[in-house]
Amino acid sequence: MRWTAAQRAEAQDHIDALAARHKVEVIYGESPAESFPQYQVVHVRTPTTPSRYLEAMHELGHAIDKEALGWWRREGNEAELRMESAAWVWAALNADPALMGEATSRDWSYAASCWLSYFRCHAEDTPRG
Repeated sequence: MRWTAAQRAEAQDHIDALAARHKVEVIYGESPAESFPQYQVVHVRTPTTPSRYLEAMHELGHAIDKEALGWWRREGNEAELRMESAAWVWAALNADPALMGEATSRDWSYAASCWLSYFRCHAEDTPRG
C-alpha cells in the first residue's frame, strides 16, 4: 500500500531526525538501499510505503546501532548475520508506531525476506558438522 503525501513526509522527517541526531547523512534515491557506516552515510529509497520505510530504518540501523556497528567491524558469516539481525531489530524498535500501524503482513514479510536472504546467501558457505 502506497502512503499519502503526508505519510511519506512524516516517514522522511522521522528518518531525517534520527540521522541528524546521530550525524548520519541520508541520500534518497531509487538505487538499492545500502549503508556505509565507516562514512556515516546511508543510501535509501524514498519511503513511499511501510516496506520502504522499514528498509530505510534498517540501513540507518547499520550506522547508528552499537551492536550492528560492533559486528560490522568483524569479518565472516557469523558477523554479517549478527550485524544484519541487529540492524533489523533496531529498525523495528525505532520505527514510528503511528506509521507502522499502516503496515500490512506483506510489509513485514518483505522485511523478513530481506533478513532471511542473508541466511540463504551464507548457507552454502557454512561448514556442516
